[in-house]
Amino acid sequence: MASETRGATAVRVDEGPITLFQLAYAIVLVGAGLLSVAAFTYGLEHSSASGGLLWALIGLVCYLAVWAWGILLAQG
Repeated sequence: MASETRGATAVRVDEGPITLFQLAYAIVLVGAGLLSVAAFTYGLEHSSASGGLLWALIGLVCYLAVWAWGILLAQG
């Protein structure tokens, strides 16, 4: 009777405490996301008025840009 075991290698990344720059960067990133969501919802609420759909489109594009910015930050 044979048994097979699999061993997993663990990778440990030592990271120091968060710096003031990283904290400020995170706050700016969250703020940009909130502003883009606010612009999107404003555009949806005023979609019948002129420029409402433009606000919604700008908010959506900005929201996706913030997501891409956050992903690039996480990868780097």
